[in-house]
Amino acid sequence: MNSDLHARRMMLVRLAALVAGTVVTNSARSQQSGDDGTAAPSDIPQTEKQDTVTEEIPQPGMPTLGGMQFWGDLSYFRGYKIQRNVFSGHYRLLDANDRRYVSGSIQDCQDTLDKLKKVHGLQPDTGHAVICLHGIARSSKSLRPIINALPNDQF
Repeated sequence: MNSDLHARRMMLVRLAALVAGTVVTNSARSQQSGDDGTAAPSDIPQTEKQDTVTEEIPQPGMPTLGGMQFWGDLSYFRGYKIQRNVFSGHYRLLDANDRRYVSGSIQDCQDTLDKLKKVHGLQPDTGHAVICLHGIARSSKSLRPIINALPNDQF
């Protein structure tokens, strides 16, 4: 029974250390647990701060609710697009599934896109491009069937 309590305690300590951003070491596990089932002070793993600082990976939010007629694409890179609102003038960065990563200035959007390029190892576009233009009162979504019908890497 004592070993089961000890294992649970060790798991909780490791989980707390993980949440706190520390590394758990098992260097001080030489003494036995006390008779009451609690770990002896030497059984509690020592924590030390990680030397490497990991860069925060941008995470997408919920998909947008539409409004495609009010947003114009300014930049497009491998499914990510920076858009500008025609009324308010602010910018947003969306992925291919229209999930917003950041909203604000164009610099905020570009910085987040640069982080995504670095984290995911996205290489610059090369080769030929096909540009599809929609008409007035339409959005890029109206071109989805045509875009899906284009061959991949055939150019």
